[in-house]
Amino acid sequence: MPPNAAQTVPDTGKSSRVVQKFWIGIYQAQSDQKYYFEVLSGVMQVPQNNAGNLALDLLALTHGLVGVAFTIYQGHIYLRGSRELEGLDEKEALNILTRVGSIADNYDEELQKKYPHQRSIGYIPSSTK
Repeated sequence: MPPNAAQTVPDTGKSSRVVQKFWIGIYQAQSDQKYYFEVLSGVMQVPQNNAGNLALDLLALTHGLVGVAFTIYQGHIYLRGSRELEGLDEKEALNILTRVGSIADNYDEELQKKYPHQRSIGYIPSSTK
């Protein structure tokens, strides 16, 4: 998909945009039926060995972060920031995007060094939920 091309994710009904290594989307949560703005940035594949150690490292790293968290989906690690869509302004959306991108960029090389032989990923797969 070309950068900035919008798509609707068929099995979720989400609308999204892939911009460089980000997935930017809006989705309706099943738990509360509210709409959320979400930004994800790919970090790396989950290693086949040491997955337990990696999970502990991700939890420890997430503890020190504000407004974002590491998440694992379909064998890949992402950094995720989300917020309720209601009341979201342009400045706050840009702050979430900037925070996710800069923190993911800070940790991707560190994690890839500690868990080698895992390829970096540039964007999220077509379906996220």
